Amino acid sequence: MTDYFDVQNIQIGDYNIRYEYTDPITSCYNEIEEVITVNESPKADFMFSPQLTDLNNADIFFRDNSNDLISSIWDLGDGTIIYDDLTFWHTYIDTGEYIINYNISNQFGCTDSLIKKLVIHPIYKTFIPTVFTPNNDGDNDYFYPSIIGGSSYNMKIYNRWGEIIYNEDNKKWDGTLNDNLITNGLYSYSITVLDFKEKPFIYTGLVTLIR
Repeated sequence: MTDYFDVQNIQIGDYNIRYEYTDPITSCYNEIEEVITVNESPKADFMFSPQLTDLNNADIFFRDNSNDLISSIWDLGDGTIIYDDLTFWHTYIDTGEYIINYNISNQFGCTDSLIKKLVIHPIYKTFIPTVFTPNNDGDNDYFYPSIIGGSSYNMKIYNRWGEIIYNEDNKKWDGTLNDNLITNGLYSYSITVLDFKEKPFIYTGLVTLIR
C-alpha cells in the first residue's frame, strides 16, 4: 500500500517517512526510514509609489512587504538589479511599462517571487496663446495649441455671434475665412486635445487677432 502526501496542504513540521521494498524475484526485504522537515515558505510582497506618474515625477519609492526573508533580488525592468534592500528609491529615465520581478528567500532556502507592472507615462502639457498676428512676417502668424504628449486635436473658432468660422483637425488657423482676411478682434475657440491615452481634454477661451 502506498501513501500519498497532499503537498499543497501539508502542515509545517517533521515527518517520519518509511519505505519498504520486497524483491518480487528473490523475496528479499529491505526498508529505509528518514525524517523529513517541512519548513514555512516565505510570501513575497512589495509596493511602489507614485502610480500613476510621468517623467516629471519618475523617482519611484520601493518597499518590501514580505514576511520571513533573509535575502532578496529586485529586477526593476530597466536593467537595474538590486540585492537585499528592503526600501529604496529608483529613477526611471524613459517612459514605458516596466515589469518588476521580486524574488525572496528565507532561512530555510525556500523561495517565493512576485511580478508587478509599473508605468511611466509621457509628460502631457498644452499651451494655447492668447494673441496671434497673421501678417506674413514669419512670426506668430498662426493660431494653434502647442502640445506635449498629445496625439491629436480638433480646433473650432467662433465669431462674435457664435458661428463656427473654422473647424479643422491638427491644423493651424491663419486668420482667414474662405481664404479672405477677417477683421481684427476677439474670437472664441474650443479645442479638444487627445492625450497619449486618447483621453480628451477640452479647452475654451478667447484669442485676439491683430494684424
